[in-house]
Amino acid sequence: TNRALIVALSDFQVGKGEGDGSEGTVNRILASLDALVAHVRTLRKAGRPVDTVYLCGLGDLVEQCSGHYAMQAFSVDLDRREQMRVTRRLIMAYIDALLPLVDRIVCVAVPGNHGENRNSSGKAYTTFTDNDDLAVFDGVAEAMAANPERYDRVTVMCADTLSTTFDAA
Repeated sequence: TNRALIVALSDFQVGKGEGDGSEGTVNRILASLDALVAHVRTLRKAGRPVDTVYLCGLGDLVEQCSGHYAMQAFSVDLDRREQMRVTRRLIMAYIDALLPLVDRIVCVAVPGNHGENRNSSGKAYTTFTDNDDLAVFDGVAEAMAANPERYDRVTVMCADTLSTTFDAA
């Protein structure tokens, strides 16, 4: 029996400076990853091993720097490039931590509003898929392509619309 585990990666909003900022956000995400790894191991010990993990990027993984509310540019603690770098590294941390524990990892991503390419008026002006929430997964796929032996069991699928569907298990 193929057993799948679906993991929602949503609303990280890396770069948001409120509260304990990006450092606190990263720490919470990594603690969540540790709990996920422990859960997968517990399932294996219970005789219910996970075969495939679906890492679903559900949007708003980056905060962006402007276009959503008036003070946004003054409240972020990472610029756009830094936000995307940290987010890519977090996704890779999930992949690297889970890869030894499962047969397959499928990354599925859809765009979110914080990832939109916006003009100075705060309006999205290109396509729905010109989106940082998809671009971070594109970058992850390109990085893994440089090491196909390690990442041959990982697939990345980015939506070409605002939504997507997939078959799991």
